[in-house]
Amino acid sequence: MLWTFTAKELSAGHYYSEARRYDGRSLSRDGGEDAIGETIQEAYMAELALGTHEFEASYDVTRSFLWKWSARRNTENPNSWVVTGPLDKCVIYNAETMLLRVALCADVSTWQGRIAELAKPNCGYFHELVRL
Repeated sequence: MLWTFTAKELSAGHYYSEARRYDGRSLSRDGGEDAIGETIQEAYMAELALGTHEFEASYDVTRSFLWKWSARRNTENPNSWVVTGPLDKCVIYNAETMLLRVALCADVSTWQGRIAELAKPNCGYFHELVRL
């Protein structure tokens, strides 16, 4: 995995969240439950700063956070991908439409948006990953 994420609840509702990249870079947040999603987003932003394309950065960070889930790229369009977990939960990126969505099953999305939205402050995508 490109990133390793850890989160510890230090006291009721108070978390310490850390992301460590394979090259030794690390970042962390301390605060409420939102600190976990903020850490994931900060890892995504770090990838962009390193020159990683946004679809690749979103894939790497998502599959690193959901490391127990299966991840695969679309064979017809390798820039499209899906990360699937238990109970039909999944994260899907369609490169043709540039839409990214978090789904609880095939027809129910809890978050959907264009990949460019991931760079906006407090993007809901990262908080939805934590809720999965």
